[in-house]
Amino acid sequence: MRGRDRVASYRAMIKEIAFTSHRVSDLARSRKFFEDVLQLQPVDGDGENFQEDDVSGNVFSIHTFGPENVIGLASATAVASPNAQSLSPE
Repeated sequence: MRGRDRVASYRAMIKEIAFTSHRVSDLARSRKFFEDVLQLQPVDGDGENFQEDDVSGNVFSIHTFGPENVIGLASATAVASPNAQSLSPE
């Protein structure tokens, strides 16, 4: 499978984006934007390093964690596929 067919195949596997995380340099300024401008509602956070907001039942997280204290990428997305339950450790 190549090119557009492969992309279409991956899109068909994604049913929902459950969690998205994005690194920011100024949490207070970013919180103000997301709360005041976009009207997102905070559901969790420590007020200093991260905040999680509810977006239609899914989580959008902003954080100030840098490469020195995060393993992997500064931003991440978790998705659900039709086979997600078969991957759970139950």
